Amino acid sequence: MKATRSIAWILLAVMLTLSVLSCGKTEDGEVTTAATSTAVTTTAEATSDTSATETAAPEAVAPALPDADYKKEDFIILVNANTNDYRSVEFAATEITGSVVNDAVYTRNVAIEDRYNVELVELVTKSEAKALETSVLASVHTYDFALLRLMDAGGLALKGLLMDLNTVPNLYLEGAWWDQNAVSDLSLANRLYMVTGDMNINDKDMTWCMFFDKGLAEEHGLPDLYALASNKEWTFEKFGTLCQNVSADLNGDGVYDDNDRYGHVTVYARSTIAYMYSMDAMIFVKDENDLPVLTEQNDKLFDAYEVARSLFFTDNVCHDIETMPTNGYANRWRRSEAMFGNKQILFYAEAMQNAERFRNFSNDFGILPIPSAEEGVYGKHMVWRESYVTVAPLTLGGSAELTDRAGLLLEAIQRESTDTILPAYYETALKSKFSRDDSSSDMIDIIFANRYYDIGAYYDWGDMTDAWMSQGKAGNESVASAIKAQRKVTERALKECVAALTGGTT
Repeated sequence: MKATRSIAWILLAVMLTLSVLSCGKTEDGEVTTAATSTAVTTTAEATSDTSATETAAPEAVAPALPDADYKKEDFIILVNANTNDYRSVEFAATEITGSVVNDAVYTRNVAIEDRYNVELVELVTKSEAKALETSVLASVHTYDFALLRLMDAGGLALKGLLMDLNTVPNLYLEGAWWDQNAVSDLSLANRLYMVTGDMNINDKDMTWCMFFDKGLAEEHGLPDLYALASNKEWTFEKFGTLCQNVSADLNGDGVYDDNDRYGHVTVYARSTIAYMYSMDAMIFVKDENDLPVLTEQNDKLFDAYEVARSLFFTDNVCHDIETMPTNGYANRWRRSEAMFGNKQILFYAEAMQNAERFRNFSNDFGILPIPSAEEGVYGKHMVWRESYVTVAPLTLGGSAELTDRAGLLLEAIQRESTDTILPAYYETALKSKFSRDDSSSDMIDIIFANRYYDIGAYYDWGDMTDAWMSQGKAGNESVASAIKAQRKVTERALKECVAALTGGTT
């Protein structure tokens, strides 16, 4: 099995100087409109029935996949070369190593290769979005599909460089192996340019959740947190109360810093919007035509923002990871994780991937959903925009044979991942090995069933999401004027994009 290859043999001889105007942002941040909308306006406008919910996928029986023999052809998957927290491991296995996720990837890859007599080739590059863009602009079909950052995928979709997955044959997007929240949330004008499913790992790593130190919880007489969450009583009001009377100036120097203890530690900017989403305060929504609009529920946004702000800026209860010194660690995040391992943090709100690192600590921890606005409901759980999603380049549609093959293999990979990747990552790795009790396993079920993909953050219209994040990081009490000013810019960007999507004029 060929797992990785040098990209030298596919580099284009001449770097393209073409630029495509799109309804996104240029490098200097200026909003531009699409001069030509290519895929956005020229791909087939087929619409699948993707009325997804946060529960199980529809019960309809999935069609059987046809047999095929691809005579050892290469099926090329473009992935990133990152070695940091955002690395892609979905196809990286070259041999059995004893690592549960690696071995599941290897097993899945071999099964697909044997079944279809094909070679799965993971093509690794540091600039995967640029590589895909270059090949599509040159009308050269280099990659069969790619794993791109959500923000990069959004930009390429609006440049018209990605294929509508609804038009790819053999994809059964109603299947349980596709994340139905992603299918619903990420559609735009009834087209789906990016998606996740059981094959994808990074999107699960980048899902927001709440860790807690069991020892500190017991020492401070906290109630059964799992019961609160299971009974849908885990609200921000309850959470805020439990964070009180935990912080302590451990070294007695009169200054609260990374040497002290806190009831709550997180990244203020990111958790501002993560907490707003969990309170069902969405910055962007979609209309009856599946087109993006800014929400009119401004009071709900402001109220949710104030809840988040008050949690961050109340009497040293909380500490912002982004303000921490590294103190000899690789970055601020590693420093904050060390604090958690040193029993200096009761509640730690961050991405699910921290579970793997936390298992190296001696203190016992649990995993909870993000609190909700009120009792009786679960909140939404943000998938951070650095997460990777599956996309298909527009060049795939240039050949019916290529499109049919790509759809068949991608669907087969997703289905096979249900019995390999998903159990390895979700059941074995997270539930049994990284988390340390059955109750945390139940919490992970709740978290992943209620994930939310924010198109506003991924397509980045007018920097509105960043505007809310920057206000939350600064702790500004009055945000109405700043948001109103940003709203005008965003509405312009949205208008231009909607015109491009629908073939209208601005």
